[in-house]
Amino acid sequence: MKKIAILAATILAMPTALHAEDTLPASRPQVSADVAFPEMTRATRPQGVFVPARHIAMIAPGMKKSEIYTLLDVPHFSEGLFGVRRWNYILNFYTGRADEFRQCQYQIRYDKHYRVEGTYWRDVECSALFDAALAQPKAAERIVTQYVPSPAHTPAAVTEEKAIKTFGFTFDFDKSTIRPAGHDVIRAIVAEVQRGSYRRIVVTGFTDTMGAQGYNDVLAARRAAATVAELTEALAAAGSPLAHQVYSRGGRELAVDTSAQVREEANRRVVIELY
Repeated sequence: MKKIAILAATILAMPTALHAEDTLPASRPQVSADVAFPEMTRATRPQGVFVPARHIAMIAPGMKKSEIYTLLDVPHFSEGLFGVRRWNYILNFYTGRADEFRQCQYQIRYDKHYRVEGTYWRDVECSALFDAALAQPKAAERIVTQYVPSPAHTPAAVTEEKAIKTFGFTFDFDKSTIRPAGHDVIRAIVAEVQRGSYRRIVVTGFTDTMGAQGYNDVLAARRAAATVAELTEALAAAGSPLAHQVYSRGGRELAVDTSAQVREEANRRVVIELY
């Protein structure tokens, strides 16, 4: 069978609450007067986005751009996606005063191999808001999320066990936005998790054969990440006791065997497996 882009994320149930310092890399974004930031008026998403503080804390030297996609999505300025060594974002943090929030500029710098070299906040206040957000627990148990860059580091249990139940849905061409049918599937998964006794959820993103392999790798990652984000939120809203630990792993596979450069909806999918 021909192969195509895939990225998998695993959600593991943890028996006890874990703390940020137990599971996250030691590196943190810095504040430096030597780092230049673009004007916010030039942003393609000037409103900024809210992302879990843990996603930011997970970004560490040596990570690839495709792994950054799964955590923060595309950069918020028109800097180009390939061949550039700086990505800039506008990230929003609540200040603790009712619904007030602060927009913060965040920059990732890459080395000549396009791996993360360093991360930066524009100012000290944003650094403090990030630290405060990272220290806060989410729901009854803290959310534990870890991306593993190599398939070889995926826990053996993920590859050796057989899924008890499997769900899936498809995407529009070249999109990672979840369609209404996908939202229905996620609701069904939450209902199943509440009825059953599951320890792990694996979410795997795929693409069809259209486009370049590198681009498809990123698109597969974005589909997996979008699904994990919505599923995580839905489980929390339903009062699920799950804490979540997310892994990325490689591998490529088609649902429907096609030649190269063929649009096939069945291949533009995510697969969600319950263990």
